Amino acid sequence: MAIEEVNKDDIEKKIAKGTNIVLFYSLDCHACEKMKPNYKSTAQAKEKEGIKFFQSDVNKNMKLMFKYDLDSAPSMLIFKDGMEIGRLMGLHTQEEIILAIKNANKEQPKLAMIR
Repeated sequence: MAIEEVNKDDIEKKIAKGTNIVLFYSLDCHACEKMKPNYKSTAQAKEKEGIKFFQSDVNKNMKLMFKYDLDSAPSMLIFKDGMEIGRLMGLHTQEEIILAIKNANKEQPKLAMIR
């Protein structure tokens, strides 16, 4: 399974519906290179659930780093219908990525409005 690259021109369309994960990486980042196999195996494990996985090279897409307020790579953002619902920073195992997706997809608590 190839993980599709996204950039500033198409990311919003790609993450608009469903659960989508985006890995922000750099080719000159050792931790990023170690994270890629974990990310790819997670994508393969979650493919049947309809979760889509994307990646973005931060050196080619600096505007996305600023847009999502990312300080470093690797950074993984979890989106649900275009809204960020979770993030992981740094190097993580497949199990940690799966747990982060599961926790992020739990129903978000409703906020009470106080007048």
